[in-house]
Amino acid sequence: MWDLIIYVFSACVIAFVFKFVVGLFSMLSGVAVMALLGFKGKTLKWLLVRHPRAFFSYGVFFHTTVGALYSVVIALFTSYYVWRTGVNHVFYIVLSFFWGLTLISGAQSYVGTLLSSCLLGLGLFYFVFWFWGPLISWALVLAGSLLFYLGRINIIQHQMLSSGEYDQIVAELERDSTRE
Repeated sequence: MWDLIIYVFSACVIAFVFKFVVGLFSMLSGVAVMALLGFKGKTLKWLLVRHPRAFFSYGVFFHTTVGALYSVVIALFTSYYVWRTGVNHVFYIVLSFFWGLTLISGAQSYVGTLLSSCLLGLGLFYFVFWFWGPLISWALVLAGSLLFYLGRINIIQHQMLSSGEYDQIVAELERDSTRE
């Protein structure tokens, strides 16, 4: 019983630290990427309208990477804990999948990408490829998510162009940028 309580408490602490570090890195890397690409002083709406592929590609890449890294952290801690304490490994492997579900708490975008990258990485880690599992899941989920989101962008842009809404948004953004 104490083994389970220690595992759950440790998982909560590790999850909190991981999410804190990822949040900090997300903020810093987002600013750095926008500065490197020359989008300094631009709004998020401007970036979304003018460069939607860059916007969504960065989001998909970042969230897929976070999911794969979270699966590595979970798998390594669970494997170490089972090895160190000698508890039932099947129970703790199943419990680690529930731990992987906690990744989406507080996630506001790319929830499917995060969840599939993490859980697929855990499954491949435990059952098939060991350390190659999260890397393989990262590549598969990244490719699938990019295809999905980039296809979605094309559909949205086509709908906006056919309704004339795109021209209105661009004109509004141009007016806003001339005021500044």
